[in-house]
Amino acid sequence: MKLERTSGILLHPTSLPESPICGCFGNPARVWLNELAASGIGVWQFLPLAPTDSFGSPYSSPSSFAFNPWFLDQNDLVRWDRYKIRRGDNLYKIASRYKIEVAVLMEINGLASDLIIAGKEIMVPRGSAWAGKQNPREQVYIVVGGDSLWNISKKFKVSIEDVILWNDLDIEVPLQINQEIKIFSRYERIRQDLPSRDLRTMLYPVKSGDTISRIASKFEITAKDIQEWNEIEDVSKIFPGQVLKLLL
Repeated sequence: MKLERTSGILLHPTSLPESPICGCFGNPARVWLNELAASGIGVWQFLPLAPTDSFGSPYSSPSSFAFNPWFLDQNDLVRWDRYKIRRGDNLYKIASRYKIEVAVLMEINGLASDLIIAGKEIMVPRGSAWAGKQNPREQVYIVVGGDSLWNISKKFKVSIEDVILWNDLDIEVPLQINQEIKIFSRYERIRQDLPSRDLRTMLYPVKSGDTISRIASKFEITAKDIQEWNEIEDVSKIFPGQVLKLLL
């Protein structure tokens, strides 16, 4: 039998990096462990995690089942707020106030839609444990040769409509090389300040095999309307990646 040679590490969690008292399972430790794994470390052994005795030994712990609280990183702890919805509130405002994503609020509270009712209560997490779920700061993407709204939206997993709204773009004007494009979280669709007509506008990226007639049938509108909305003279000259404006 052929055995593959591998390597491993033996340490007590108190030896893990960055803690004011001892090592813990906080983010610095997770980063370090990921680096070890990326280096091919494949054998792991954890020593006792129980509370220590008066001399600091985990081998004569007062409990065989308890976990030593020193291993908890206080930055990972979450405090929960019971938030009473006020008149004029929406999930976007609440999420912005608490610096988390709308999708997280919906998941935590079992909401099927973003509709909320004044006077009701929702649970909101606080603390840096949710740092990975916070609304990211604005990202700025620099347009390069060959870019289009279609591939930028795919790259960042957002909709073309949102990219246009965030940047006040005109779909008739081509992107310019070195142009700055602002990108936000895919959950934060900034629509509260938009006029009602924009809420009825859909931007449809043409796909391979699409025709004006097929698109019209799909959305139950007329091909003539699509031509007028997009000032298309020759219906045979649409192409994949082209963005069509549809009023629904």
